[in-house]
Amino acid sequence: MGEGINGRIELSIWESDPLGDVDESVAFAPPCRNALEVCSAPVAVGESVRLVRVAPDSVELTWSATSNATSYTVQRSTAPSSGFGPVGTTAGTMWIDPSAGAALLFYEVESANACGQSGF
Repeated sequence: MGEGINGRIELSIWESDPLGDVDESVAFAPPCRNALEVCSAPVAVGESVRLVRVAPDSVELTWSATSNATSYTVQRSTAPSSGFGPVGTTAGTMWIDPSAGAALLFYEVESANACGQSGF
């Protein structure tokens, strides 16, 4: 193991360790089963989020699926650029906010997988 570019650590790549002589303190981020698998965070959902009021107090959010995503977290705020907090998580590309009420609300959707989150 050595120091890599920009402070990243370079790891030796192996497919398996039949002799049991590899340092087991070196861990790979899930879901990587071995060092040959590439693990990368999903692409951001971006501007694909659409909202439709489906009942007096409910809003349906839909968005386009993103590459490598296994789940999506919906966050909501009463301000356009701050105060967001998680209100739901789903594996699909649709989520209904049953408590939206009549207030003006702002939403963000973040995609995620075992390697990380996309950011907003």
